[in-house]
Amino acid sequence: MVVVFTMSPPSSHSLNLYCSLQSPSLITNPTLTRPPHLQLPDRIKLLLGSCKTASHLVQIHASILRNGLDRNPLLQFKLLRSYSSSGLVNQARLLFDQVHEPNVFFWTAIIRGCALNGLYKEAILLYYQMQDGGVEPNAYTFSSLLKAFSMELLVREGEAAHGHVLKLQLGDDSFVQSSLIDMYARFGKLEAARQLFDQMLHKSIVSYTAMITCYTKRGENEDGMRK
Repeated sequence: MVVVFTMSPPSSHSLNLYCSLQSPSLITNPTLTRPPHLQLPDRIKLLLGSCKTASHLVQIHASILRNGLDRNPLLQFKLLRSYSSSGLVNQARLLFDQVHEPNVFFWTAIIRGCALNGLYKEAILLYYQMQDGGVEPNAYTFSSLLKAFSMELLVREGEAAHGHVLKLQLGDDSFVQSSLIDMYARFGKLEAARQLFDQMLHKSIVSYTAMITCYTKRGENEDGMRK
């Protein structure tokens, strides 16, 4: 029986939770030190949260299938995000395609997964499919999407996405603002990036770095930030 679920030595909770998935007789064993009163889906959610390797993730997925929980929306979502974070985008996409009428959280998770793993064109295509399906993006969707446009240097499409941000009244979100600044900086559009930067109420290291990079590419020194 495989019971190791982290790169470091597993905690007793992780060990016992996985054992309980594998053997029904262990679920009611009073000698196991696991969180009390947790239903099977909750135990699986905890395991997904502590899973660190792709092989362990596949084992948890097998347990989900074996226990008939593959249509549980929350488990589907957490599994999708875990696959994406582990670099298993193909598995994440297969799982996403099995979701009936995915909501904005599922769309955002798969778009983020593609962008996170350098599949920028796929992330952009998913965004357009999301729109065709009548699902409105949220701030987290745009954070990943704008990175995809910037990495592909799709200026017109990126500017259109900025318009979509404003239409949905997400322009004041700090994550979106930083992503927009980074996008325009990569496009070499210093004035647009600086205007967004000056409008930010709470500037982050990401926004500062994007602006400094933009000035550096234009051959200007640090005095440009003080104008």
